Amino acid sequence: MTNQQLNEIFLRAIPFFESLKGVRGIPFISTYPVNSCESTSAMLAAILQKLDHQLDVLVVKGTQASGYGMHFWVEANGCVLDPTAHQFPEYNAPIFAMHPSPLEKVFSHTELFTPEQALTQCDEEMGFPRDLANRLVSKFLTHAYS
Repeated sequence: MTNQQLNEIFLRAIPFFESLKGVRGIPFISTYPVNSCESTSAMLAAILQKLDHQLDVLVVKGTQASGYGMHFWVEANGCVLDPTAHQFPEYNAPIFAMHPSPLEKVFSHTELFTPEQALTQCDEEMGFPRDLANRLVSKFLTHAYS
């Protein structure tokens, strides 16, 4: 998958996440982009992986040095895809950029997760059911590529 294709998918995913804003029964994404970085990043990574099984795609969990604040984004092909960067006042839009993430300066302690690990973590730690996440991923793929 080329970086241009990654960007095209990313640009299709943002309105999809926006369309889920305010939808009841979808934890965290209903407040998109605020407090939805983990779930949207996990789903975006799953979308990318389904579109290209050979793509090395990871979800990054960045934590502040203080240990209090955290943020999630996706990395693939040396690109950063951050669907919720605009929840922070210094960014007015989601971020698609070359690695490293500009937010890595603030969230400097990082952990990496595969899309599967990220979806499992959302389910186990946040109560965002994996089957719901998979249905939303399928819904995006069906509508964006039909």
